[in-house]
Amino acid sequence: MRVARTILLLSVPGLMFFIIPIEGISFRLCWQLGAIWLAGIAFMAFLTSWFRRIFFLLALLQVVLLENVILVSYITLMMIAIFLAAIEGFKRICPEHVFNSICIAGLLLAGWIVLQRAGLLGVFTLGAFGAGPFNIDTASAFLGMTLPAFFRGRVFKSPPAPLCKGGEMVYWWHLLPLIVAGLFLARASTGVIAALAGAAVWTFFADGLRKKRVLGAVAVGGLLLVIFFNHVDTAADLAANPRWRVWQRTIMTYESAPWGRGLGSYAQIFPLFIATETALQNTVTVKTIKNDGIGVAVENAWLHAHNEYLQTGFEMGLPAMGLLFAFLIFIYGRAWLRRESLTALDRMALSGLAATAVAAAGFHIFHIAPTALLGCAWLGMIDRYQGPEVGDQEKEKLSCST
Repeated sequence: MRVARTILLLSVPGLMFFIIPIEGISFRLCWQLGAIWLAGIAFMAFLTSWFRRIFFLLALLQVVLLENVILVSYITLMMIAIFLAAIEGFKRICPEHVFNSICIAGLLLAGWIVLQRAGLLGVFTLGAFGAGPFNIDTASAFLGMTLPAFFRGRVFKSPPAPLCKGGEMVYWWHLLPLIVAGLFLARASTGVIAALAGAAVWTFFADGLRKKRVLGAVAVGGLLLVIFFNHVDTAADLAANPRWRVWQRTIMTYESAPWGRGLGSYAQIFPLFIATETALQNTVTVKTIKNDGIGVAVENAWLHAHNEYLQTGFEMGLPAMGLLFAFLIFIYGRAWLRRESLTALDRMALSGLAATAVAAAGFHIFHIAPTALLGCAWLGMIDRYQGPEVGDQEKEKLSCST
């Protein structure tokens, strides 16, 4: 915090000299921009992870270096700061509380979807695409990201007692079938694949599990996977999904702007790249209620890349996208080197990150507040147990009393 304090003190006499010598930019706007940029630098000092510091710096540069100042860039930067701060908060909360909160969220959404499919609750204006308060893709990703938090109990060899004062170890594993039912009723493959990725990582790092138990879990998971991709969201549907073409077109744009086009620019610019491709136009149909009856509103689905990594490359440049992959490689590489000493909660955190990382490859989960916050919870747990800035001594210092 010493850097933040220094910036704050020096800005009292110094901010008046922050003048951008470009015609058309008023002194008032210069000072406002200066305050935002200085606040961004001070915020970086608040972050405890070098990954988050570099990521926020790259986001800040996308705003600073824009030729035309646009409001959406600053809104996006503010949202990035809010969720990075959320990661800092989650890593300081008792892990049992975080995992319990994730389980409750998953159960609420799964129950909501079950009641909707039973006709007891409405689906807002989304019709068949509705699942809880989300569309089916968001709901599926959300449920898939919650599944690793259920890996607690004797069957999963979790600790028999809480790890922190005030914590309460509640075993939720017997409620996993409700999450699985929610994934099937959501009818989208993103969350199913994310859930399988989380389960696979947990099994991979599991210690001392009996072979029969592992083989049984793999057999059940494989059977459910076959049923899902044959009768719910089929392999043919996946192959025909226009996202493959959108991802291809997004990658093609990197050649002309490898350093990024600015925060929030995807929704404004990418539709221009696909303006001549009729197959990608108006691919979402949403039923709406009008005064004169039921009407149909058609909107463009590609205001997001439906892939956080590719959209990061589009808006923040290839260095930022590379940073995301480097972070994942570092975390799992470090976990592999420490695999003999991993605890059950370490494995849960690694599983949650795997589910989040896979969900981010199939949907824009960090552009939707509930899924973004859920992802931040897992990142906070990773930072607490396996993150690059949290060593054994710092773990002991972190307070879990609240």
